[in-house]
Amino acid sequence: MKVETKQLSYDMIEKSPEILNWLSQFDDSKRKTAISLLSQLRFVTREVYSAWLLDKLTPAQFGNKSAIYAVRKFLDDQSALWDDKGEVINRPGISQGSEDFVYSLVANAVRDHQTTFFDHPSLCALKDEQIHDIVLIDDSIGSGNRVSDFIKSMMVSKTLKSWWSFGLIKIWIIAFARTKESEKYIISNTPGSDHPRRKYRKSSKFTFVSEIVYSKERLVNRWGVQWQNILELCDSETKVKGKWRHGFGRVMGNIVFYHSVPNNIPGVLFYNGSSWNQLVARSGTPQWLRTLLDNPKKPGKDKSSSVSSFTASVPDEIMQLLLLVKRGVRNSFSLALRMDCEHRIIRGILERVVAAGLVTNKTRLTEAGLKILKQKGSKEDKSQVLNYDLYIPEKWCAGQVTVQPPALKKATSLGQADSAENTSADGEIGQVSLEKTDAKTASPSLNVSSHQPSGSRKRPDTHGPKGPKET
Repeated sequence: MKVETKQLSYDMIEKSPEILNWLSQFDDSKRKTAISLLSQLRFVTREVYSAWLLDKLTPAQFGNKSAIYAVRKFLDDQSALWDDKGEVINRPGISQGSEDFVYSLVANAVRDHQTTFFDHPSLCALKDEQIHDIVLIDDSIGSGNRVSDFIKSMMVSKTLKSWWSFGLIKIWIIAFARTKESEKYIISNTPGSDHPRRKYRKSSKFTFVSEIVYSKERLVNRWGVQWQNILELCDSETKVKGKWRHGFGRVMGNIVFYHSVPNNIPGVLFYNGSSWNQLVARSGTPQWLRTLLDNPKKPGKDKSSSVSSFTASVPDEIMQLLLLVKRGVRNSFSLALRMDCEHRIIRGILERVVAAGLVTNKTRLTEAGLKILKQKGSKEDKSQVLNYDLYIPEKWCAGQVTVQPPALKKATSLGQADSAENTSADGEIGQVSLEKTDAKTASPSLNVSSHQPSGSRKRPDTHGPKGPKET
């Protein structure tokens, strides 16, 4: 099944007071990068995740009977999934975040397939029902640490560990998104051997099922062409603790669920400290953000998209775009390259300024756009103006120094050729004097002597030898 995720547009960002308040924590020079970070986040709704998970939890995927467990994080004083009687230890009474939602989905799947699926069965149930497939469910796997700890808590039982060693059970790990590195981490930290001579190698007893699989190192695939700037932005915010700046395990994930917020996304989004305000909490996306994503509106001629709304304050990215349009940059890809910004953001800015009447549909400034530039007293960036002065490479010059055009207007007349009205001891009237130029004709070397052109030696001379003409 095709899974669709939601993303924040520039219009959504500019219309949300909560996001604007979060953006105010960054310096003005970092605002564009922070917007690019927000635009690359991918949000998964409850409906999308539940439909995807229930599609994967079908009897045809596994064996005759399967045991389903929702992966959870244990308390500090708990290291085993089972009690002394082999029963699954009950969860705490407080909410466990994403685990609660997954538990409800597992209950629905077991209700539909009561003869093949078993909801968190005990060790006795695994033995009596002769269950050979264990299914572990999680929403997102970044470092693989939580899933690995959960498997270790199951392997505390010597009975289950022996079943695993003899190849009697197989583990399925289902997660909407996971990293490639997490697979290696989970397999390497699970008891057993992966030696080629083993009859049941532990890697062959694992099966991973995910909708999105990505590599931690390939940041460009999930953060776009601005991934380096986004990485520097996360590192520069020292108000966020170091271990959370790139997310847990330095994963830099970009998947956010409505029912939970993974801790492997950048810390500037979920970290909450004395000097830093979070945008989303770990318990789940806030209601205002879900409403914003579920009700996207195209920019129109309303109060938020009018010329009067820009008279008080104009965002830096809009001012920079207006300046580039004034200089003749029309293409959206060229604007994104000049502004060092994502193309999606540039298209969003263009939609807004067009709706506000600052730029025409053909990307040309209107009178209102020019008025905004004059009111703000904007000046074009001199560093972007190209230098069109003549350049002559040094190796082209035969004289002492490189012949370069004069820098000052007063020296212009000195760099030109002598006028025809002037006379010189070296040249006649109207000829150019070489005394006032840097380039001089080099005298021929004494070692150079004239020779007659040589003829080809590969073929006979059809005209005969050279000599006096016969009479």
